Amino acid sequence: IQFLQQIVTANKEIYQAKAFDFEESLPELFGKLHHIITHDFLVFIISDFHRYNESVIKNLAQLALHNDVVAIKVYDKLEQQMPAEKMVVSNQTHQVNIDGKNKKLATDLTSDFDENYAQFKSDLEKHKIHVFKVNTSEPVESQLLNLPNN
Repeated sequence: IQFLQQIVTANKEIYQAKAFDFEESLPELFGKLHHIITHDFLVFIISDFHRYNESVIKNLAQLALHNDVVAIKVYDKLEQQMPAEKMVVSNQTHQVNIDGKNKKLATDLTSDFDENYAQFKSDLEKHKIHVFKVNTSEPVESQLLNLPNN
């Protein structure tokens, strides 16, 4: 019973994220990167890039001035294409019923994902930053082999 309780406790801790201010931590993170990564490095940034903004683009562009930068956007297939079924989505605080059979909703979701990715890619490629995406449900190796399709 004690062992099972430790598993339950550890599982709960996964969902108890500490307060994190993305906007405040970003300059600190890039400041550290600029001291470590100076010239002629190959830098891979792996992220979901959900909170990317002009500040992120500016810092990545500065990094790319003297380095090769590759941005890898990790996404869940549910972000791109909703299954054609009803489902309940929760973040442990709020719960939403989603009707995946609603064709307009499904089309809007796919369109929004595609447009956001295209804009993100365009924003970074202006600074000669290579961008590609990988999803969380397929083997990464096979996705990397098919990069021209991304």
